[in-house]
Amino acid sequence: MPKIIIINAGQKAELLPADSSFCHGYALFETLRVDSKRLLFWKSHWDRLKLSAQQLGFQCDYEESAVIAAIRELVQSDNINDGVLKLSLCSEQLFIYARPSLPSPQGSVRLKLDTTCPLNEHSPIAGHKMHNYAENWHLLNAARADNYYDVLRINTAGFLSETAVANFFFIRNNSLYSPSLCTGALPGVTRQIVLQSARLAEINAQEGSYLIDALKDIDAAFITNSSLGIIPVDSIEGEALEMHKSSEAHPVVSTLIDLLASAKDRDLLLL
Repeated sequence: MPKIIIINAGQKAELLPADSSFCHGYALFETLRVDSKRLLFWKSHWDRLKLSAQQLGFQCDYEESAVIAAIRELVQSDNINDGVLKLSLCSEQLFIYARPSLPSPQGSVRLKLDTTCPLNEHSPIAGHKMHNYAENWHLLNAARADNYYDVLRINTAGFLSETAVANFFFIRNNSLYSPSLCTGALPGVTRQIVLQSARLAEINAQEGSYLIDALKDIDAAFITNSSLGIIPVDSIEGEALEMHKSSEAHPVVSTLIDLLASAKDRDLLLL
């Protein structure tokens, strides 16, 4: 019988050393934002977790109402007003816990373009949030050691895909572009909200396969994830490219930040 396990602040969870979620990272997770005791975009996160579980053969027979009740219990018992919650689906257990919020970057960030370790878009786990994050974490740490915020990755076909911990967007002639999911990019919840909001606001928003050369004449760029929302990118540097833009000041980026804030107010679950 699948179990929901709440891990309160200061508590520990038990995993057997032979459990594949421990020794192989074979587990799924979701990262959710709590803002003023409001859980943002819950339905999108829950649906994504269930879809990944179905596609990869994980047991996920949990009543949604029971999971929400457990989240409320955690938020109330740990007095979480703002922060980040994690759901980890390991074997037949769903762990629910909180971690401190990541510090928001001050202004725009720098990305390192990496062409030496392409993302395998054909992998059966491409597009799924797996605990096996070693490759991403290695690339992220290497980029930060060189004073970059994150690393922009290409896939095995040479197309732009995503960063180690975020989805990627760029703007050209006031149109919005993001690598399509067929590049191996994660189907990010914030990514989808940004694309939907842009189209509703009649901003031309496209998803496709873009080579590195597509970045040479862009007007702005940004990355997105559930923890931090939209993060403007002011430079992308690598052996094949050097791009510098004032993305934070671009009107389309400013509009999308406002649209995302409005979407948060509409799509929330009070805790």
